[in-house]
Amino acid sequence: MAAIDPPDVTYSPKLPKGAVEGGAPSLAQIESVVYAGQANEQKNPDGSRRGFFIGDGTGSGKGITSASIIADNFLRGRKKSVWLSASAGLEKQAAGDFANIGMGDMPMLPFSKVKAQKGKIPLKEGVLFGTYTTMAGDLDTNRVPPEFQAGATVRATDEAAGFTGNAVVSKVKPMRKLGGFDLD
Repeated sequence: MAAIDPPDVTYSPKLPKGAVEGGAPSLAQIESVVYAGQANEQKNPDGSRRGFFIGDGTGSGKGITSASIIADNFLRGRKKSVWLSASAGLEKQAAGDFANIGMGDMPMLPFSKVKAQKGKIPLKEGVLFGTYTTMAGDLDTNRVPPEFQAGATVRATDEAAGFTGNAVVSKVKPMRKLGGFDLD
């Protein structure tokens, strides 16, 4: 990968004032936010937005990077995102990542509350946080408003459904056995 030159940077992210001066995200994390934002601004042949993959190792701050990518989109008017992770307990860590970048007021709702509220989501904007179990079918998608369903099924680029935010899929190793496929 080091032998391949990165694309020219044409994108400037929108991040909360003071976040960069406060050290979160770091300059290395901002580089990922820039490339993710630049990719998201481009369209695929089918009209969907391009995605971006972060393959950084343990402890590199992918949570803050992911929160920053969502914040960049949020501040650009793409106010609905979905964050899928290995366990529901990581929602608190994600909320902390948003706080660290100056977006501690980012509305977040766990998918489990969608079920508890019988599909009534009081969240008009923000982040739906769920687990891989949710993605694999634990959630009755008929209970999720259509504009979030696109994200709930990780089709975060389905603007026709009203979803224009990001779908963050973190801690992907446990996802390798979803749907009966063993990718080991």
